[in-house]
Amino acid sequence: MPTIAAMNTATITAPSERLSPRVIACLAATWLVWGATYLAIKYALISFPPFFQMGSRFLAAGVLLAAWMRWRGVAWPGPRQWLNATVIGALMLGGGMGFTATAEQTVGSGLVVAFIAVIPLMTAALNLFWKVIPSRLEMVGMAVGLGGVLLLMQGQGFSASPAGLLAITIACLTWSLGSVLSQRVFPLAPGAMGFASEMLAGGVVLMLISLLRGEAMA
Repeated sequence: MPTIAAMNTATITAPSERLSPRVIACLAATWLVWGATYLAIKYALISFPPFFQMGSRFLAAGVLLAAWMRWRGVAWPGPRQWLNATVIGALMLGGGMGFTATAEQTVGSGLVVAFIAVIPLMTAALNLFWKVIPSRLEMVGMAVGLGGVLLLMQGQGFSASPAGLLAITIACLTWSLGSVLSQRVFPLAPGAMGFASEMLAGGVVLMLISLLRGEAMA
């Protein structure tokens, strides 16, 4: 039996379960920045066409992040990593974000978020080709997350068009496929430089699509 003194010592030296300020800041950024993304896209469509909007956004972000990483002494990605970044950027940003913005021209941002919540299930299904099976806890988490989003969206009377629904379906599929391929087949450069190269390559793809579509500023 442990003595009272030993129990008190164990209590005092037990690790704190409080979240660190950095973790809290990351959670706040996820909730506020990512959570507002789809509403912000909707408002930006008033002035910017979908593919141009996304292309300029990711090019600007990619340049800033790449410049920051180079300033810190991180090397540029190699030729193979740039090729991988182009494939993943075309899928996740060109297809995923480009068609998301396209869908929001005719579909409410709330319904778009409900579709986005299906992405973890799509990703898990695609991973089955590599014999990666999600655990029961992961499946429960995905089901609870999907159910929560659908519950929040219930009864809001979304108006949708077939073209918009098709666009958001393509967006979810290409994002899920790009996410899986980035882990299994086309790995990016390590760390933040990999994300910078993805945004730069994806931004170029988006701007090319915008040019081919003949998008005009509002």
